[in-house]
Amino acid sequence: MEDQLIWSLTPHGQFTTSSAYRLLDSDLPCSSNANFLYGECEWSNFWKLKWIHPKIMIFIWRALNDAISTRNKLKLWKPNFDSCCPFCLFEEESVDHLFLFCPIAKAVWFGSDLGARFDLFKHFPELMISFWISLGSAYLSSPHPSYPLAFSIIWHLWLAHNVVIFCGVVWPPELVICKARE
Repeated sequence: MEDQLIWSLTPHGQFTTSSAYRLLDSDLPCSSNANFLYGECEWSNFWKLKWIHPKIMIFIWRALNDAISTRNKLKLWKPNFDSCCPFCLFEEESVDHLFLFCPIAKAVWFGSDLGARFDLFKHFPELMISFWISLGSAYLSSPHPSYPLAFSIIWHLWLAHNVVIFCGVVWPPELVICKARE
């Protein structure tokens, strides 16, 4: 008998988008890297947030699962690919570097209204999980004022990253902060 993939959430074993949606909307433990590394997370509450644009929610979920195209991942496929961060041109670009440790990211976080420094965090998922735990379920419909800005900063760091790569234009930290506030 030949091996085959079976989707355990449907009676017939075939994947359906509705069964995947029910999984995301349920309280079943998630199987993301963030869950594996940092304990059980409440993804069902994350997907219920009304104040984050769905595109940004999906992006953050992908970033937490190390599923965005950072240069260290691209280098796995193309060994001669330059994996240096397009912002600082010094360190290898990874999710952690792009959102936490790059000098541009540090300047954006510290220069924003949050005035945040993330020196204590070693990994981006660790930061987001602790942020998510502090969020709790109290802010599902109306957020604390700093939460939308934090999610927007992550999104705009990614947009600034893409502008550098595809247009050759570096957004200064002040512009990233300004766009994140909009």
